[in-house]
Amino acid sequence: MGDVLDKLIEAVEAGETLPRPLPFPAYQAAYVIGAYDGSLDAAMALHEVLLGAVTYGWGAGPWGARVWLFSDHPQWDGSVRQDVELVNQPARALLLAILRAYRQHREA
Repeated sequence: MGDVLDKLIEAVEAGETLPRPLPFPAYQAAYVIGAYDGSLDAAMALHEVLLGAVTYGWGAGPWGARVWLFSDHPQWDGSVRQDVELVNQPARALLLAILRAYRQHREA
């Protein structure tokens, strides 16, 4: 999945056509497409299924998006946070942050 996921992340970053097939089951792929097209609801649903609301938190606004790992460590570790700036595109920014966090989580 690594190569396909990397190509998907690159396409989302560049605002290009998403590669097909997407590396997820159909319902998750629908969330990816919806988030790419601007749906924050789809981005939130994808976050829930890929990262889980219990472990990861998120934030989005007109500046971009952030996804972070909740940790038991007393010291903040910025390496577990994904920040994306895409002005006035919060759903796509959140999608990109989620995909990067998902890749990082899979590689850990």
